[in-house]
Amino acid sequence: MTDDQAKLLRRINAALANGGSTHDFYADIMPMLEDGRLQWWQRGLGVAVTEMRQLPRLREVNVWLTAGRMADCLSLQEPIEAWARAEGAHRIIGVGRDGWGRVCERQMGFARTGVRVEKWLVEPRI
Repeated sequence: MTDDQAKLLRRINAALANGGSTHDFYADIMPMLEDGRLQWWQRGLGVAVTEMRQLPRLREVNVWLTAGRMADCLSLQEPIEAWARAEGAHRIIGVGRDGWGRVCERQMGFARTGVRVEKWLVEPRI
């Protein structure tokens, strides 16, 4: 593994931890990438992981993991949007830290429509 790959993996793992440690990169994400449930987008030291979701009334692309160098991550918007349109998606969604909300509004044309919060009613199993 190169130094750049190791750095990106550390950033991916940090993003996974920030998101609640719901997935492990090797045990969970890799198998879903291999069987096509998830899509991997990378440019330089930026990566995004997407999933296409078919809902009863629309198709959406969920950008649920983004990590790495900000400029490289932002450069993924165009290819992801082009793919989403070609796949018949109606929208692209994502959840992230507040900083991503500001970037998505100011630089990417997204509208902030809420914030994701959670309350555990039992002790988390994670």
